[in-house]
Amino acid sequence: TRACNLNCAYCYIPASSRIMRDVMPWDVLRSTVTKLRDEDLLEDQLTISWHGGEPLMAGIDWYREAFELIDAEISGAVDVVHVFQSNGVLLSDAWCRLLIDRQAHIGVSLDGSEEQSRFRVNWADRPAYARAMGGVARLNNHGIPWSLLAVVTAGTMENPRDFIDFVRASGCTTLCVKVENTLAAHESTLDGEDHQTRMSNSSSGDLWKALKLGDRPRVREA
Repeated sequence: TRACNLNCAYCYIPASSRIMRDVMPWDVLRSTVTKLRDEDLLEDQLTISWHGGEPLMAGIDWYREAFELIDAEISGAVDVVHVFQSNGVLLSDAWCRLLIDRQAHIGVSLDGSEEQSRFRVNWADRPAYARAMGGVARLNNHGIPWSLLAVVTAGTMENPRDFIDFVRASGCTTLCVKVENTLAAHESTLDGEDHQTRMSNSSSGDLWKALKLGDRPRVREA
């Protein structure tokens, strides 16, 4: 689905798209899966990434039906792995049970502390941090491994210790970082390429020192 329940300041998807409430038509999903099968494009494992928008807005029942459709078309031919990338706001115990039942992976988008995540707001411009952290708590309570996807802004780089403390306390198993970019609808808070490079080098050094190789979480760049 293109729909999203948040209106993050740096989002690369136009607002006109994110306010739509449509979901992927069944014929699109079916034709995609059958094309992979019929044209011999499948290997031993197929990873399906449910992204958006906010994929959880399609609803649990939609995914149950989608999983059944996929299983009916390629069950036994390939090991299917489902991966969700969510803002965490809609994560409930029911969603956690579905993730466990399907052995699905999930990533949660958060940028660090409450102050560092201030760009993540709903359509009424209210912070989404508390509700997202509620979703994170449910994942942790159910023992579900999850990845943290963080957009690194000037605020992150200026206060790397707050970011590191958040990551360590969050319970995530993998940290993925993406540097904020200037886009058509958003101007980066990072002031110029030279300034960005200096701040990035400094904060990256702090991050790698704090999260040593072999430690949890694993770190990668988006």
